[in-house]
Amino acid sequence: MNTQNTNPTDEEIEGIGGDEDASWGDYPIDTVLIRNENRTVHDVLRRIEKGSFVMDPEFQRDFIWPEDKQSKLIESVLMRIPLPVFYLAEDAQGRMVVVDGLQRLSTFQRFVNNNLRLRLPDQAELHLKHFRDLSPKLQNRIEDCNLVLYVIDAKVPERARLDIFERVNSGVPLTRKR
Repeated sequence: MNTQNTNPTDEEIEGIGGDEDASWGDYPIDTVLIRNENRTVHDVLRRIEKGSFVMDPEFQRDFIWPEDKQSKLIESVLMRIPLPVFYLAEDAQGRMVVVDGLQRLSTFQRFVNNNLRLRLPDQAELHLKHFRDLSPKLQNRIEDCNLVLYVIDAKVPERARLDIFERVNSGVPLTRKR
């Protein structure tokens, strides 16, 4: 038995505990509110343009993806390869703060706004093309691509949001193991 555990009903959770995570003590782990939403690329880009998405929160790094990596993302969408989920945090005003997925969302924005020319030398029909150069069928495939958004509720404390950001960017699972 762990002698540091003063309450035998307390459950020890691997990776959570110690002084550095004291803020979790006031916020029970079972009450972190994250909902799942599905949106198209077109819908998300429209919301970004309206200012409903915060693309530059303090904790987020700048846009750093090189054009070849951006091109591979667009190629993946055109090939209908499912994308990883996006993490957003709702703020008090109802805006969506990008927690994880800035590079991908920025790539979509750049491409659809014709600010990115694809670098895909192995794909002759796509290489050096802007969005406007694609057939309507391929443009629709990009705009209709379904994105899975995990939205952290506005009621979740800032420390928990930052912890979630650290976890999704370091590969640490968000769910505890039993």
